Amino acid sequence: MFERLGEKTNWPIRSLGDGLEINKDSWIEIDNLTEYNILGVTSRGVGIAIKRMVRGFELTMRRYQVASNNQLMWCKVDTKNGAFGVTKDNHLGSLASSNMCLADINTKIFNPKFLEFLFRLPLVYEELTNASLGTTNRQYLKPQELLDNVKFHVPPIDEQRRMVARIEELAAKIEEAQDLRRQAAEEAEALFAAATRFIFNFKLSSMATIEEIVGKKNLKNGLSIRTIGDDSQIKCLRLSGLRDGKIDCSDSKPIPITDIEAKPYLIKDYDVFIVRGNGSKSLVGRAGMVVGAIPGTIFPDLFIRVPLDKNQILPEFFVAWWNSQKMRDLIEETAKTTSGIWKINQGHIASFSIPILPLTEQRRIVAHLDGLQAHVDGLKRCQARTAEELDALLPAVLERAFRGELGSRAAGSILTIL
Repeated sequence: MFERLGEKTNWPIRSLGDGLEINKDSWIEIDNLTEYNILGVTSRGVGIAIKRMVRGFELTMRRYQVASNNQLMWCKVDTKNGAFGVTKDNHLGSLASSNMCLADINTKIFNPKFLEFLFRLPLVYEELTNASLGTTNRQYLKPQELLDNVKFHVPPIDEQRRMVARIEELAAKIEEAQDLRRQAAEEAEALFAAATRFIFNFKLSSMATIEEIVGKKNLKNGLSIRTIGDDSQIKCLRLSGLRDGKIDCSDSKPIPITDIEAKPYLIKDYDVFIVRGNGSKSLVGRAGMVVGAIPGTIFPDLFIRVPLDKNQILPEFFVAWWNSQKMRDLIEETAKTTSGIWKINQGHIASFSIPILPLTEQRRIVAHLDGLQAHVDGLKRCQARTAEELDALLPAVLERAFRGELGSRAAGSILTIL
């Protein structure tokens, strides 16, 4: 298994077992009053983390392994997903359950970081999946079998250190590029928010409350009906269908309801809804407009419909104003939380105000914001493509390294990409 790694080098083939030994002597009995850190390992070689801190009486298993520094740790029932990592100083004394395996690393044979990078290779997940036993998703590979059967061309320890240093150097550059990409995306969003604040920071000669415009009694909550899981003529929008001021009508679920029962809640193009409840304070009170209504779709209980007169308030203008930072500050100040859910109600919405402007002025503002949003969306698409390219770079670096091809020429081509 993995013999093709480094096959063009003169490195000798060795098994993991040549430099790893399963630790069988680190088990302890749990004391109910002692506080313990419990370790977990993430798939795809992302590494080890302290999952939680608990008192002994909270643990169902009574025997755990105590981790040391520089041990290879993996989840025995999730080897196929590359759930491997190497323990660090901060994991010393933490506990690992019987689902985990801890193997001491002979640092004269394997550099711990070298092994950590090995288990981040996509090739490793593929091979381990093929070698794993079991018919369920939690496939099992016996620990000693893994140590005996994982064989590859292993460079001398000095070469491993050089490889690790070079990989870390390139990984740092990749991370720097990813940070710049994220920063650019955040700045684009901030630019749009700033532009919105500037546009809506005019002297408002005429304002009207939502109650004055549509009447509080005309604000309507949707229906809360559990999905049947099967196909149905009537579907209900999901909360996740509202994104960036638009409502995606394909994001819906089938519900058991008659056409007559559904009729008062059916949606149509340019309907405007406000989210009355969300687990995130930044999302409660967001407005969205229906684009591309699908017949037979109703709105859910967490949506409140605002029946606008389009001859007075354009739906696009309403959504732009409602989602502006000016309104967000007011909505988030008003929202209340119970059981972790942030909420606003019809009374809150009815009391909020919106500027009354000529339709020509509303159209001008909407067109300007649409132009800005198009630029931001274009930048986001570009950033998404860049993100995919950056995410693919580290696996490419690792693949070259373990093939013995991470010399100056190979590294130079990667640096050119960055």
